[in-house]
Amino acid sequence: MTIARGFLHSRILLTVLFGFWCRATMALAEPGGVAAAGREATMRMMRDGDSKLPSEFTVVFEMRIPAVWFDPKQGIQISRCTFAVDGAVQGLTIQNEFSADPVYRAPEARVYQPMDYDQDLNLILWRSLEKKVLSTSEMNRVYDVQQMNRVSPDGQVIERTSQTQVYEYPVGSTDSIYEVTQMRLASGRGFSRYLDAFKTERRREDGLLELVASGQYGPGLVGEWQLTIDPTAHYLIRWGALLIESLERPAIRVVTHGFTPVQDNVPLAAGGVLYFARRDDDYRVEISVLDYSPLAPDRGHLSKLRDVVGARIRDGSEVVDYRGREPRRYVVGEE
Repeated sequence: MTIARGFLHSRILLTVLFGFWCRATMALAEPGGVAAAGREATMRMMRDGDSKLPSEFTVVFEMRIPAVWFDPKQGIQISRCTFAVDGAVQGLTIQNEFSADPVYRAPEARVYQPMDYDQDLNLILWRSLEKKVLSTSEMNRVYDVQQMNRVSPDGQVIERTSQTQVYEYPVGSTDSIYEVTQMRLASGRGFSRYLDAFKTERRREDGLLELVASGQYGPGLVGEWQLTIDPTAHYLIRWGALLIESLERPAIRVVTHGFTPVQDNVPLAAGGVLYFARRDDDYRVEISVLDYSPLAPDRGHLSKLRDVVGARIRDGSEVVDYRGREPRRYVVGEE
């Protein structure tokens, strides 16, 4: 009886110890397994959020950038942008205003190149007034209305003229609508394409996710992305930075705020700011989403673009063609 009780006690003890061992083993294995599964799930949800942006929509947004990217004294360019997508047809219209008149910069300041001055040392400053883009399965064309400002050494604008520059891009290229790419990033979307592999993930007390992933932003910009994500808004990016070992500060940063109230669709942030690192400072792109209408392409807007941009290019127009191996510049009717 004593032997039986001892044997039973040993079996119970072994069972309890085995249970402890199993739970301990699972506890040791669980963080990595669950964390890896969590990171994979987050990646899927980010890609899902990016891919669920509708194929038919209209978005109106405002963009603020330096009027001249290398000369802050020229003020801010304020762009009112309307972008509509109807299947394979995309159309973008941009109207530009400026916060300040052109400012004269003397040659000795070495801000501009000698070619930017005429023989009287007047500064020739170009500004884009309007941009129209039509991208279809057959063409990808840009009309850019540019204004030439001749600024005298005493700071007076003594001449203004305008001309329309035409650009031809390969079908499917997004170079013609790079403003839309920047808008998407500044509104918290489109980041999943730049991520390669997640390294760590942490959920904060406020419910946001902090992630670290290897990734890139095109050739030459390869490093580590640090992201803060809102899982309650279809994994919208709230903060992000691309860190590269050779740079002292992030190559790219983004900060977003708010969100667009859309029913049964993936929201965009209401606005945000993109920062691109330069040698001494950051190039700043500020975006505000004014209206976002999923499943409602502005076909009137696209029709007007077809009439203007989709029509035959007029004789005498200067064209820059990027569809070949090398850019080609020519004048219609003279080539």
